[in-house]
Amino acid sequence: MSRAFVKESETDAIVDDLPERQQSPHPNYVTPQGLAQLERERAVLLEKRRQLLQGSDEDIAQAETLRHVERDIRYLDGRIERAIYIDPANQPHGEVAFGATVSVLDEDGQRHSFQIVGEDEANASAGKVSWVSPLARALVGARTGGMVTWERPAGDKMLRVQSIRYGAGAPRTVSKAPAKPAARAAAAKAKPAVKKKTAKPAPKKKAAPKAKAKPKAKKAAKPKAKAKPGKKAKRR
Repeated sequence: MSRAFVKESETDAIVDDLPERQQSPHPNYVTPQGLAQLERERAVLLEKRRQLLQGSDEDIAQAETLRHVERDIRYLDGRIERAIYIDPANQPHGEVAFGATVSVLDEDGQRHSFQIVGEDEANASAGKVSWVSPLARALVGARTGGMVTWERPAGDKMLRVQSIRYGAGAPRTVSKAPAKPAARAAAAKAKPAVKKKTAKPAPKKKAAPKAKAKPKAKKAAKPKAKAKPGKKAKRR
């Protein structure tokens, strides 16, 4: 329908009936992936707005879509402006905090993995839970081996924390730790081997002086036996 056939009051009503998307009252903590996700969504909407602006101004459906796109852009601008970036490297790796991926064991012996993320990044099907959710609040502060109570409408559930890691860098940090003791163990094994090699010649050096002492005693005894007969012959 051409815009010429639409009353001014009707177009105003369309604009007035499109409320702004409300920002969350909670701080907008974001993981590196969460911040990148917001920026990607904003880039997609900016491109969509550019294409819509190239269309006809008289297309009411297109104008309505444009208003929704611009509203979403304003919402994302607000989310990015309020974003509080959390660096996984600065988190306490010994306990659960924002950005942690936690492996848990429930009462039925089933294993689950959850990552505590920002509100915009939360995706239950992907195991990403908002940091303001009851599950995340129950896990925060827990350590490996600790028990937590997950309060749910269907009934509370006990979970045991099996492991905690932060981002892609955590496994590399863990894998490096055992390397040092291994290197020290190898060095410790090598040192005794060197001592054994140097200890073998020691008995040979001690045995050499004993062998030389025996010939000296035999040579000294022979002259004494010959000297006695010679003196008796002269007296006769």
